[in-house]
Amino acid sequence: MEVNDYVIVYSTEIDMPTIVDVARVAGVSTATVSHALNNTRYVDPQLRERVLKAAQDLGYHRNAVARGLRTKRTRSLGLIIPDIANPFFPEFARGVQDAATQAGYTVVLCNTDWQKDKEHEFLNLAQQGLLDGIILNPSEIAGQDLSNLIKADIPIVLIGSRIDHPKLDQVSVDNVVGATMAVNHLVELGHRRIAHLAGPHTSSSGSRRREGFVQAMRQRNLDKDLTIVEVPFNQEGGYQGTRSILAKEPRPTALFAANDVIAIGALLALRDAGLQVPNALSVVGFDDIPVAAIVSTPLTTIAQPKYQMGECATNLLLDRLSGREKGPGRRVKLDLELVTRSSTGPPPPA
Repeated sequence: MEVNDYVIVYSTEIDMPTIVDVARVAGVSTATVSHALNNTRYVDPQLRERVLKAAQDLGYHRNAVARGLRTKRTRSLGLIIPDIANPFFPEFARGVQDAATQAGYTVVLCNTDWQKDKEHEFLNLAQQGLLDGIILNPSEIAGQDLSNLIKADIPIVLIGSRIDHPKLDQVSVDNVVGATMAVNHLVELGHRRIAHLAGPHTSSSGSRRREGFVQAMRQRNLDKDLTIVEVPFNQEGGYQGTRSILAKEPRPTALFAANDVIAIGALLALRDAGLQVPNALSVVGFDDIPVAAIVSTPLTTIAQPKYQMGECATNLLLDRLSGREKGPGRRVKLDLELVTRSSTGPPPPA
């Protein structure tokens, strides 16, 4: 058995095609075949198409193990997220996968369930050489938890994190601005008693959206008796948090939820309490997940560019892996948008 950089060629009656065969059929050099298949250098699109057709016609397949032994690269990226059940993440992950696939990389999805030990476990995959780079939406870890990876020059792109390190790239939105947009929308409708179903304080997005809510209410001189209930980023949290808010007097006329999943839990709690949305109480979410537009009362929300965030994060990571970018960490902030639907309206008459 002979091992080259691309395939394992077995000495059998029917030899498997090699890179030399692909080069011969395509009428190019083996180096051109290598660059075309591995995306390691620019190749004229017509030549690339010729190489790909020749490889397909011959039934040639690159051998990832052999290539990895030579390059010390797996061409695999880790996507570490806290909760795959949250509908925000599939669209984000699709942006990651599409950009990675176009560059010849595969994506390994790692779900942490908001647990620090799982975050460490997945980060260790890169430390062990099983991942070339990481896109990380951290939940519990801090900057010092990434120190070994940073020393090993393993590229990391953070998503919406409060971790600030000069060597790490980051993609985010301005959660303070997003919360301000939600509050301003409700105030402009006439609401003065606005409650906040806040995400966990350990979450960067949760704490920043809470901060934005408090600032916006203070700027409007509505911060005398703020109602803030911290809940998990899930539907049950929104349901139970809303039940506790409804017990307060005077009752708020509007709710701003830290994400759409919490907001949907709030809608269910209001339905079970016999309260109509928005006639009795208005609700605003955050994220604009797909189901937000099709729930029984379509949800007003702050839309994040989820697919673009994943695509951007992957491109930043690929820049590091290819050597195109060697400078300090880059900070990319994408825009938010207020999407108004039927879950918000004027407050009920006094």
